[in-house]
Amino acid sequence: MSVQVVVRDNGGLARVGLVRRRGWSERAIRRAVEAGEVSRPRKGWLAAPGADPLLVCAARDGVVLSRVTEARRLGLWVLERGDRSHVAADPQ
Repeated sequence: MSVQVVVRDNGGLARVGLVRRRGWSERAIRRAVEAGEVSRPRKGWLAAPGADPLLVCAARDGVVLSRVTEARRLGLWVLERGDRSHVAADPQ
């Protein structure tokens, strides 16, 4: 198993803390980033190559996908059409 596998198995995006709890050191994570096996869209987050671009953008911007966007991403039928993304953010 590798850092990339841990991130990929978590849906393509994972918090660094999760990867650390799975036994990977900060040094191993840094090496995986330097080797291009994973990227850091934002401090504290790792993304695997090919991860859902909406999830990576949400992590980068410090928000979470919500409502229609998450339902559509999960393949659920939604009434609302369009290309706008619905996100939730910390009010701070």
